[in-house]
Amino acid sequence: MSGSRFQHRTGWRLYRSNSAAISSSTGRNLLLSRHPNEAAGTGVYRLRMRPGIAVRCASCLLAAVSLVACAITAPDVSGSPRPTLPPSTQRQVTLADAKRCPRTQPTSDPSPGGPALFGSSNAYGNAQLWVGALGPDGVIEAPADMVNKDGSIGWKFGWWRVASGELTISGRRVDGPAPPARGDVPSGYGPSGFQASGVTFPTEGCWEITGHVGSATLTFVIFVIKRLGGVSAAASCDARIWPKTVVSCTEAQRSISRGASGSGGNPLIWLTTLEGVDTAFGPGRQVTNQPTDPATPVWVFVYGANPGPDRFLHVADATNPRTRDGAFIYAYTWAELGSAVLPTTLPAPILP
Repeated sequence: MSGSRFQHRTGWRLYRSNSAAISSSTGRNLLLSRHPNEAAGTGVYRLRMRPGIAVRCASCLLAAVSLVACAITAPDVSGSPRPTLPPSTQRQVTLADAKRCPRTQPTSDPSPGGPALFGSSNAYGNAQLWVGALGPDGVIEAPADMVNKDGSIGWKFGWWRVASGELTISGRRVDGPAPPARGDVPSGYGPSGFQASGVTFPTEGCWEITGHVGSATLTFVIFVIKRLGGVSAAASCDARIWPKTVVSCTEAQRSISRGASGSGGNPLIWLTTLEGVDTAFGPGRQVTNQPTDPATPVWVFVYGANPGPDRFLHVADATNPRTRDGAFIYAYTWAELGSAVLPTTLPAPILP
């Protein structure tokens, strides 16, 4: 059988098949007859029981439909429904799953720790407790060196304690079954102020983490995934140790005055390829006669936290000294890009 669909107007379950009869595991009881609203030759039929077979309850018919649609030849004689795991546990977790995770939105202007808080460019907190390094848009993409041999993911979080006391961390996955997250809080940081920590996530997915200091608590939700074949954005040129390029991140950012003084706060920054930019954003013509090689390493800056007039794209060549003199490749508002979607990762360039 090649497939099925449901006709909402009539309530018929329609099955496509190359023949007009399908047998059950016993070779009896099941027939297909052409649906009255389907033309001949369409291969669309309705399911019915052979004459003389009593249908004792509606569940019997539903079981027969399930038997044909799913090609299950061994019925569950226990009568108990089979457990269904959440979709994220039945397949590999992807970045698309982040859309269904109620992620905490970090800020780049935390207080009272300020820049002294590790990960302050992506932080979240309350009057008693702050945490940094939540990742852009609440998404953590762990590089290979943060993935343990057992497949778990380790991540460093900085905390700022207004309340005095020892920090403890707990965590649970909210989109599927998994062992609890494990917190590691080293000693030696005093009763308040900054506190380093590490959290081990047994699996990828959507995680709720809670920090406790005395009676004060702070809970946040993040999406955790392993970085495969791409790099995530940094929140500033100083937030990451970049590979050496002819034109540095800071020099590239200065190549367009609008980018250097954008009102959208810190940008999201990638070091990627020209092809990666064209694939992700689909911009039109280059602003200047810049590179044509799709493998050219480029700096990408996206200003503005939300789509709208304040968000725009700025791309500069990482290999051309002319970038330092103000040359750039693309400068587009989000409206000019049409239906562009902000990528979570972009491909890493191959550098000499």
